[in-house]
Amino acid sequence: MPEKLGVDPFTGNLQDTQRFVHNVEIKLYYFRNFFVKEIDKVNLIIPLLKDTTKEWYQAIPLHINKDVAKRQGIKFDSKNEL
Repeated sequence: MPEKLGVDPFTGNLQDTQRFVHNVEIKLYYFRNFFVKEIDKVNLIIPLLKDTTKEWYQAIPLHINKDVAKRQGIKFDSKNEL
């Protein structure tokens, strides 16, 4: 569905941040009745992240979620701050 929203992907270009956030906010507002749960919104945004931005996002759950770290086969350290 993200490709149907008409939002160009975000590659991490600092000058492109405002455009991306603004476009996503508009789409989330327009489809507010469809994206009821926060995880629905997250699942919408993730496919719009490209290049280093996607790599950055993919590393986060490994540090904040014990189950994700376990599935990835890495040691979870609750004291590790990003």
